[in-house]
Amino acid sequence: WNFNVQMRPFTKTAIEVGYSGQNAKAFSTLVPGNTPVPGPGDIQARRPYPNVGFYWQYLPVNDSNFHALEISFRQQAFHGLTLQSAFTFSKALGYDQGIDATLNDPTNLRYDYGPLNYDVRKRWVTAVAYNIPTPTWNRVAKAVLGNWNTSGLLTLQGGFPFTVGVSGPTLNIGAGTNRANELRNPNLPTGDRNQNQWFDTSAFSATPNYVWGA
Repeated sequence: WNFNVQMRPFTKTAIEVGYSGQNAKAFSTLVPGNTPVPGPGDIQARRPYPNVGFYWQYLPVNDSNFHALEISFRQQAFHGLTLQSAFTFSKALGYDQGIDATLNDPTNLRYDYGPLNYDVRKRWVTAVAYNIPTPTWNRVAKAVLGNWNTSGLLTLQGGFPFTVGVSGPTLNIGAGTNRANELRNPNLPTGDRNQNQWFDTSAFSATPNYVWGA
């Protein structure tokens, strides 16, 4: 669904502000089957059905949703300048890629729910074209420098989400991947961020054995 409002403050200028949304329910996805709860000891003996091995279940539990504020600005040719700019502020939530996801914890299906791996919160794209004025003071200059056009495209966007994983501690369940514990908000103040440390790496810790990260 979407809702847009368009305005024309000037003859060759258009501004559009809108909202777009999407909600998907009960898409099928892969969920581990016959998986024991984390713990020590032989995996097979701890399975709910010890006489059966591991299997994948294809269950209709994959939900996703998307919400976005969209703002665009269009300027038709004005003194040789044409411009189009669009900004999107959005949020996409679901499991993994939204389709063909693979969940980890069959006892807590919401464990893997969060920002989708293609979620970009902020994106701004601007395209500009300019017709360079043709000189009129000289026929040679007019022939050489006339009818030229220059254009450019600028894209600015935020980064993609990612999961802080953990290696070493074991769940001992035969399948599934774990993640680190989040101790506090890992976001750093803007002035403390740089290309080598964009977030607080000390805000995460490894999980103990047999414990899902949180």
